[in-house]
Amino acid sequence: MAGVLALLTFLTFSPVLKAQFLDWKDNVYLTQNADVLNHHIKALLRERVGGMYIPLGSLSFVLEHRLFGLNPFFYHLDNLLLHILVVLLVFFFALNLGIKKPEAFLGAILFAIVPMHVETVAWIAKRKDLLSAVFYMAALLAFQKDKFFISLGLGLLSVLANPAALSLPMAMILCRERIYAFPTIIRLWPYVLILAAIGWQSRLSFHAIIFHHWYLAWGVLSMLAALAIARINRFFKTQEAVVRFLFYMAIAALMAGLILLTYHQTFQWRNPVVFWKSQLKTRPTAMAFNHLAFCLQELGEYNQAKNDDRNYTDLIAGGADENKMTVPKESLKKIQELIDLYRQAIAMDAKYLNAYINLADLYQAVDRFDDALVLYNQALRLDPVNKDILFDLALLYQKMGKPQPSIDTFNRLLKAYPDEEDVYVNVIAAYSKAITNYPVQKEYQEKREEVLSDYEELSKRKKYTAVDYFNLGFLYEQVGGFEEAIRFYKKSLQLNPTYEKALYNLANRYQEQGDFKTALGLYQRLVHFHPRYALGYLNMGVIYN
Repeated sequence: MAGVLALLTFLTFSPVLKAQFLDWKDNVYLTQNADVLNHHIKALLRERVGGMYIPLGSLSFVLEHRLFGLNPFFYHLDNLLLHILVVLLVFFFALNLGIKKPEAFLGAILFAIVPMHVETVAWIAKRKDLLSAVFYMAALLAFQKDKFFISLGLGLLSVLANPAALSLPMAMILCRERIYAFPTIIRLWPYVLILAAIGWQSRLSFHAIIFHHWYLAWGVLSMLAALAIARINRFFKTQEAVVRFLFYMAIAALMAGLILLTYHQTFQWRNPVVFWKSQLKTRPTAMAFNHLAFCLQELGEYNQAKNDDRNYTDLIAGGADENKMTVPKESLKKIQELIDLYRQAIAMDAKYLNAYINLADLYQAVDRFDDALVLYNQALRLDPVNKDILFDLALLYQKMGKPQPSIDTFNRLLKAYPDEEDVYVNVIAAYSKAITNYPVQKEYQEKREEVLSDYEELSKRKKYTAVDYFNLGFLYEQVGGFEEAIRFYKKSLQLNPTYEKALYNLANRYQEQGDFKTALGLYQRLVHFHPRYALGYLNMGVIYN
């Protein structure tokens, strides 16, 4: 029966194996999580992600990324295998509770194929729920067999995957024959203390603890449904053969309908565009309109449309005769489609900041600077110190040929975030690019030197990490301070001898200075610690040649 359960679950959810990552929370937990992508284990064990302390899920992503990179197939495969494992654990748990095998099997099937689980299985960001459920059910099974310390360890892992598993001690008490057995409650006090300490790390509310595990709650509901069907079946066994046949056909039709519905829903998760379009059909929200526009914008055909629209706008601004131009109608339609989606998001929620920012960025990308300026100022009224808005607005002023408003906006940004390294790094990089793109405007050169000096002062006040020293070295390299760049790259490597970016950039500097022996040694260290770092092998080949 376990094999049938596993196979049926795998086939029902198999379309998710062709799905991509979503732009919704997958980026927070995985695709844009620097600690995961750089395998910073200590940081993941210390920090919260998305407001929750979920180190086990983050570590699972680190392992997958080390083995498979960012290939979504393996992440979806692991989610599916974890779901299958939970289904089997629910089945065995029901048997241990004394539920007869046919009823336990039926309940496990209902749990496995219920359409509500599509989100949990198909969404990579739900890894925390699946991992937590595996250890939650395993802890309950161990507790049933009086393996207390094993159960405690499994429960700890469950909470490290998702703090919502704090409900585990209550579930253990309820699983005992005598619900209020005093010895059972006494033995659970280590659970309560340890799990509560971890839960406090995420500051979960009681509501979150109760309602964040709807995934497992469906296991209880499925078993209750199976027991109800079994009771009804005992009644129909006393009826005529035709009535029994109709009853069994109805159950079979129900199961087939659930399987087909779940199978169909998995296709809605195959890529971000399909997902957000399906969301708009069922639950149109400002977020759905905004995300759909943003995802469409990343497609190749829409990128080409942006180029066509920008060229068209520039030609008109340059005095070209609009009547004699070949208007790229399809491209203009695509850009207008994106604008309409963002406008719909703003119309549905006038305070939805991301829609303002994304629409302003789109206007800037197609050189509609005046429209972009209006949108950025509207966004600033909602959030006057938003990093992204201030930075993008400063870049817009650069493109509009207004250096002083650009500098003033960057100053406003630095004043709002005087102790944040990433702000200094981005501003200095923006000034460096402006110096290259607008050499006539000398103001940018002076301001870059001033901000770089402020950044060095910040480094003296704060305890810097390897990444911070690398950033400082990279900035010096951009402005031509090569000796200073080497010094800071070395400081970065003193703190983290395997930091790939520092190794690569330092090797590059020595290679460009003609010190091939030192450069080769650094490249060899790089590929030793990071065998997938292709540029290291390439530059070694250049030196050997």
